[in-house]
Amino acid sequence: MSRGLANDLQVQANSNHEGVLVEIPGSLSSPVQIPELIEEILSHLVGPNILSAVRVCKTWSDPALNQLWRNLSSLVPLLSLIGPIQCQNGEDMDFIHDIHGADWSRYAFYARRVRNITLADFPYQKPVSVHAVQKFVEYIPSHLATSLVTSITTFSVSPTPLPLQVVPFISQSLRKLKLKFSFHTEPSLDSTVFQSMLAAVRAAATLPNSSLEELDLSSHTTDTDLCVVITNCLAKHRSTISKLSLYLLMDHQVWSSIYNLPFLREVAVSPFKSSELGESASIIPMIQELVKAQPLLERFCVSLPASGFGPPEGPDLYGSIIRQLLGLHNLRSVAVYASAFLLLSENDIREMGVSWPHVRAVRLQPHTAWSTPGQLAETDLSTLPSFLRHFPCLEELDLPFRCDSLPPAEQPVLKSVLRVLEVSGSPVPRVDVEQVAAYLASVLPPTTHVKISAFMIGGDARAIWHEIIRRVKVIRDERSQNPTNALQT
Repeated sequence: MSRGLANDLQVQANSNHEGVLVEIPGSLSSPVQIPELIEEILSHLVGPNILSAVRVCKTWSDPALNQLWRNLSSLVPLLSLIGPIQCQNGEDMDFIHDIHGADWSRYAFYARRVRNITLADFPYQKPVSVHAVQKFVEYIPSHLATSLVTSITTFSVSPTPLPLQVVPFISQSLRKLKLKFSFHTEPSLDSTVFQSMLAAVRAAATLPNSSLEELDLSSHTTDTDLCVVITNCLAKHRSTISKLSLYLLMDHQVWSSIYNLPFLREVAVSPFKSSELGESASIIPMIQELVKAQPLLERFCVSLPASGFGPPEGPDLYGSIIRQLLGLHNLRSVAVYASAFLLLSENDIREMGVSWPHVRAVRLQPHTAWSTPGQLAETDLSTLPSFLRHFPCLEELDLPFRCDSLPPAEQPVLKSVLRVLEVSGSPVPRVDVEQVAAYLASVLPPTTHVKISAFMIGGDARAIWHEIIRRVKVIRDERSQNPTNALQT
């Protein structure tokens, strides 16, 4: 910005409605020195551009450094401020020299700017070693030990103890804690990552005061110790947690703790520990108790594998789950994944729409992330218009449909706001592909995007539904080019 333009803007800013200049003590010499404007500009910059902004002027330097250090995807840049760090003998990153007596001034200057730490065990990125973390904790000065980090996320696909690295940064300022493991390996290796997860959750559970607003834990294995620290963590942060996701084997104690979170608005749980909570069908009353305890939930997701990962439960299991959830009248999003036959009637859909008048996303699948999809989709495609009529706010629908026969095509529901229809898991239609495509094109709003998941199992079904989706687009294009004929049709 030129100095002349800046001065003109300053004159306008200092003028009253009659155009008379008003002297404002301490007014800025340029609009680009306004802190809020600087932050807005920096929020649109990434990488080298932020580094360049640091060098613009003294006014820009500090907020630009805040933006540069706000998000960390590795602890290496932060620990390098204490001493040189490099890969040791092909293993993890470690300090080259002993950091006893190191100068911590650079660390103090930059570490206070870090707000979000996200660590993942990518093969191209060596993590910090446990030894380096231990030395960091041992020698950090007491006045620097309290972190200002508000969000921590770790995601592991291999047996690396990533959560152990973030333990030193779990402090009273923490608002979001996400620890995710997504792999199956030897029990001896599981112990390493399991103990690191245990240490991180325990650190959050032993904070002086309640601060966590979001807790997200995911692991394919657990034990009594972890369930105890999770229960303690929920008790400690009872007055602040509003979002909870537990994708691990829970015991009854953890499940009961969810009842006592007064400000909980979003919950996702999967799967249950069958040895503690019983068979899938016996868990239905427990879901009912959760609904009674948390009637203000806005987002709910539950995943129930069949007992012992065996044959699917009885045909009414899915209906029983949904009936228990009808008491959640504030729902904006509902997702149920259960290894059971999924059959919804017109009456079921109508009752769901009446009970969930504000719902925007419905995801119902007859399988879970812990089970193999099977041919359990029994809901007929002819019920699709019922979703459009009875869910006035529905924007996303994820549901597999069976197409054994189809009624005559209907006119689209004009007031429907459906943006996305996902039909992943739908079996091969028994009617002609052209007929299915014509029905979808007639029933759905013209702006609804029909799709299937890239991970949809079943080559024949995936190929056929790809063709149906392609034909829907062709029909819509033809109708848009000939609107008169489309109306007559």
